Amino acid sequence: MNLWGLSSGSHLIYGVLIIIDFIYLNLESIFIAILVRKKHLKKNLDADSKKDD
Repeated sequence: MNLWGLSSGSHLIYGVLIIIDFIYLNLESIFIAILVRKKHLKKNLDADSKKDD
């Protein structure tokens, strides 16, 4: 009974770690996507301003 309690507890901790890792990876990819978009938008704006000249 005690062993089952320990194993279920470790499974819970393992599950939480997987969820945290999953969220962290998603946040990282979202952050990178935002940075790439900002750079891309800036390039487009620069290109537009050059066309205007």
